[in-house]
Amino acid sequence: MRRFLVKAAVTLALAAACCTAGAVSWQLERLDGPPLGPADFAGRWVVVNFWATWCGPCREEMPELEALDRERDDLVVLGVAWDDAPVERLAGFVHDAGVSYPILTVDTFHPPAGLEPPRVLPTTVLIGPGGGEVDRYYGPVTRRLLDRAIANARGRNDGGAP
Repeated sequence: MRRFLVKAAVTLALAAACCTAGAVSWQLERLDGPPLGPADFAGRWVVVNFWATWCGPCREEMPELEALDRERDDLVVLGVAWDDAPVERLAGFVHDAGVSYPILTVDTFHPPAGLEPPRVLPTTVLIGPGGGEVDRYYGPVTRRLLDRAIANARGRNDGGAP
């Protein structure tokens, strides 16, 4: 019986790893350019940050994400505006916030297939160079937290391979 339970636990763990390591695939309209998605940055770490103009913690973490995006050549930050505000208002907000990383817009009532809606804002998803989700954070993140997560994933050899 014990052997069966161990085998079942290993099988479940492998199945969970398989399902969470699948490649993340979607594209969204960009505020100031062509549509983008994580697949456009294959081979790099991708930080997908879901935010809204009305979300205080979202606004507070934006400078951290901006610094992370500027400091690391192996990484890109994608901001996903989970907000019903008109595009002009979003663009003005982003400009005033001093954000230069790509900002993507989404129809929150009809998100594209493959894009899991956030449970809370902010939500940040770390995608490895292999295209798979490595980690997910609910609430504000810091540059230090994401740097550590990448270092830990590298140590586990977990580059988010599909």
